[in-house]
Amino acid sequence: MYLYDLTSGERRAEFPLEVGSIAGISGRKEDTEIFYYFTSFLTPGKIYRCDMTQETLNPTVSIVSAV
Repeated sequence: MYLYDLTSGERRAEFPLEVGSIAGISGRKEDTEIFYYFTSFLTPGKIYRCDMTQETLNPTVSIVSAV
């Protein structure tokens, strides 16, 4: 998953992800953070929070899904 500049379309950053799937993304243009749900066949689903004001993207686990 990549982060693009909304005005120029230029790629700004790449999210540090393992092999798996992103099942949902939530955030608004006026907010400084986004949340996304990541899951794979090796790990349970996790909701990550990422502060978009940082130069280097460093998502943190917000919630781990219970199976």
